[in-house]
Amino acid sequence: MFRKRLIKALQSISVEIPNKSMISLVGESGSGKTTLGKILVGLVMPTTGELSWENTVVVKDGRIVQKDFYLSNRHKFVYVHQDPYTALNPSKNVKNILEPVVRKYKKHLSNADRFKYIRELLEEVGLVPAEYFIDKYPHHLSGGMRQRLSLARALITDPHLIVADEVVSMVDPSIRVSLINLLKKIVENRGTSIMFISHDLGAAVYAAGDNPMYVMLKGLVVEFGPASEVIYRPEHPYTRALISNIPVPLVLSERRVRGLDGVMESARNPNVSSPCPFSEMCPLLDSECSSLTPGSYLRVGPDHYSLCVKAGKLPKWRPSWLPASPG
Repeated sequence: MFRKRLIKALQSISVEIPNKSMISLVGESGSGKTTLGKILVGLVMPTTGELSWENTVVVKDGRIVQKDFYLSNRHKFVYVHQDPYTALNPSKNVKNILEPVVRKYKKHLSNADRFKYIRELLEEVGLVPAEYFIDKYPHHLSGGMRQRLSLARALITDPHLIVADEVVSMVDPSIRVSLINLLKKIVENRGTSIMFISHDLGAAVYAAGDNPMYVMLKGLVVEFGPASEVIYRPEHPYTRALISNIPVPLVLSERRVRGLDGVMESARNPNVSSPCPFSEMCPLLDSECSSLTPGSYLRVGPDHYSLCVKAGKLPKWRPSWLPASPG
């Protein structure tokens, strides 16, 4: 307990978020998704590397290099936390949660206009009728409603980027699609960029649409590209394992088990050493994998890249329950 140990939460990662689009970041718990999201909005300083906002480098090697630009723009890069139960002050009602933020960032509004703006904001995120919700406290709201309230608060600053960290993980499955649709509407109507973080590959694919999706494992991005390419033509064994574990209807459960064959078996060459984060479970591990260099990706399609040294040469594979590619 007294010995210091260096843990690399992230390594050799480069992510670009296009304007007016929503990308997805998917991976298991502990893969580094949250750390990356907090770095993007300036909540965590990277030990090495650069962070650029609007094509301006604001952080380099753990130090703010454009302090004035950073301070004047950091409210435009917003982080929405996973847990809506602790992200909101339980002693304040909806109006008192939103009004101080509106006062700070919408100083030109009069008292009447401020109240009108809050009502419009609640309607935009689906808390309707606004008059019903405006005096409610967080404990009066469901998990999905609280998450909508958190999004409403984030929108007050007219953000350039919203990092939505597991925003659908603590709500009922029936509510998840409506929340993702809300995020898509925010991108479309406001031109805000969104990074959607999730451990649920199905939700991540739906959120990204035709936009990029990044797959993370143990601090590394193992595959990235257009979401449709990653889901239909995965070129990393870990991505294939994630796809095999997407929940499917019970009637397909037998076929789903067969889809896992050859993906999550024990490694056949346990004595081979490789920097690949999936090496301990990969059934394709061999001496070739020891040549892997973190950050060196193989291009396997238009804008589609994989960290696997066997990318492009992997055995043909598709879980039997996955429908044929629309392309």
